[in-house]
Amino acid sequence: MKQTKSIRYINWSKDVIDNANAGWILPQVLASIGNYWPIVRGDHGLYSFTETLRTWKEALARGELDLDGNPISQSDCTALLNWLCTSPRGNLLGTLKQTSGEGIRYSAPVPLLLSSWKQYRDVRYSLWDWSDSAKRFFLDGDILEWSNHFGDQVVWGPEQLTQFRVRALEVKSGTKVGTVRRPESCSSVFGVTDPEFKSLPRLMKLSLCQLWCFHPGVRTDLMITDHIHLDGHPEPLVAGEVLEKDSKGKSKSSPDYDNMWNL
Repeated sequence: MKQTKSIRYINWSKDVIDNANAGWILPQVLASIGNYWPIVRGDHGLYSFTETLRTWKEALARGELDLDGNPISQSDCTALLNWLCTSPRGNLLGTLKQTSGEGIRYSAPVPLLLSSWKQYRDVRYSLWDWSDSAKRFFLDGDILEWSNHFGDQVVWGPEQLTQFRVRALEVKSGTKVGTVRRPESCSSVFGVTDPEFKSLPRLMKLSLCQLWCFHPGVRTDLMITDHIHLDGHPEPLVAGEVLEKDSKGKSKSSPDYDNMWNL
């Protein structure tokens, strides 16, 4: 890969993408895909992962699918999609922090491909057919596992989930035993003995307990933080944990909050 900050020079099927470059590669890739790649509704009216892939395959055969204006081959497209589906997300982001700065935009609760169409075309996550098995080509392994529970009701209410959260934040061993972790830095839910809860996917447990990227002071509208209402956010388990919002409802933790041109 040439040392230039343009995705035009990346050979996706041959180059090894250094995760240190994710900070400039991801915005360009997602802008190009979000603005120009077609997505297709199925007969049921929801966006279809399967039909979208078929449309891309036909466009690739005609040389009509491009990235930043350059036609992309099927092998390059496959490599690009696999890269975007890297799991866990930290392996993709390198030094970008998922709970602060520009890394929030690309953090674990964000389905990267789908977020491009939500950002640039306002295609809500709830408009996709989550029963479509081809979703596995659009999602990283963590969100894919969690997506199999989208719409499922849970038996734990806010009070019990808050208890789970408190247990997860308690340090129970080592030199810091007895101290309490910061909820934004707690990326796994330990200490909960409920067998049904323990069996849930990692991201689902974190979302229910509102820890790590799912903390109310971190979350953004490109994240999935509620497995029932995919485009909404649950009420905070702990009062006062939502950061002040601007007049358009954007959290001040958003990486582009201070951009004067993004009003």
